[in-house]
Amino acid sequence: MASFYNIARARGGKHDIAIKRELELKISELKAGSEIKIKLDTSARWSGRDRVDIYSSDANFIDRDDHTFSPVAIKSAIRALHEFGFRGSFAIEVFGDTVIIRPLQDITK
Repeated sequence: MASFYNIARARGGKHDIAIKRELELKISELKAGSEIKIKLDTSARWSGRDRVDIYSSDANFIDRDDHTFSPVAIKSAIRALHEFGFRGSFAIEVFGDTVIIRPLQDITK
């Protein structure tokens, strides 16, 4: 079962700026297929882990029936990845002030 998140219609969140800033510094690592860690400006209120497939206008949350229960920092990471042109499958985890993004396959940028 999956849940689709329409990135084209999504609005920004409180973690978007911090994630974009750090992602920009680590693009080459992510393009090389490495896991990256991003520090948020503040601790995320909710922790969690999601597997997502990012497409041109939406993201498919794998194994999640309702993306609205996903931590907002994960959605911020999806929006940032999408904005920087990344497509493909990722595991994204958030706990405290850290977001971990791990490519699950060859990604395109």
